[in-house]
Amino acid sequence: MNIGPVRAKIQMGLLAVIILLTTVLAAIVGTTYWGFRTAKFQDRHLQTTFEQAAYLDELMTVLSRSAVVTANVQLEARYRQLSIEREALLINVRRVAPRAFQTPVAERVQEARKKLAEWEAGAFAYVGEGKAELADPLVFGETYDEQKEIYREDMKSIRVIIEAECEQSLNLRRSAALKATVVAAMILPVLIAGWVWSVGLINRYFASRMVWNVDTRKTLRSENA
Repeated sequence: MNIGPVRAKIQMGLLAVIILLTTVLAAIVGTTYWGFRTAKFQDRHLQTTFEQAAYLDELMTVLSRSAVVTANVQLEARYRQLSIEREALLINVRRVAPRAFQTPVAERVQEARKKLAEWEAGAFAYVGEGKAELADPLVFGETYDEQKEIYREDMKSIRVIIEAECEQSLNLRRSAALKATVVAAMILPVLIAGWVWSVGLINRYFASRMVWNVDTRKTLRSENA
């Protein structure tokens, strides 16, 4: 290549900078996109998990009342299984969105759920003893209905808090994505110009090598003639 050593070093340095900038830009765009996509998926999963826990709560009420109506104590096994599943779901929600459960509303939910669980357990106990008539007021009484309504309303309030947290998380990701877009918009024109220059440099290098090879062959032939 017909260039001086200093010029060659400068060109190689510029090429290295272009490669580095390309790598940095790809990392910024990739990390931002993956982070936004992951956060969106996690938020959706979080809300779905909470909805599933609320659904299991309603199903547990149905089972306890069905046990009283049908005098079928065997429904208690299914009830206990649902209780375990519900608690596991809520543990996952608390782990991801702990602030939603550090409010007065969350404390009321815990108290309401504790009372409902006591009445439901009492109803199953009476059914098991063959005293379904005594179990009836526990899960069909006005007190149970009032407590259940409080529980439902407070669960809705917690869901609103969780949705607000999810929206805040997405807004932060959107802000990061916007900043990454601005950085990419600033770097991209430089990279395009740099890669055009790099391609030209590489083409000139190979072209000069081809000329050098041709000249070398001619010289060797003339010497052998």
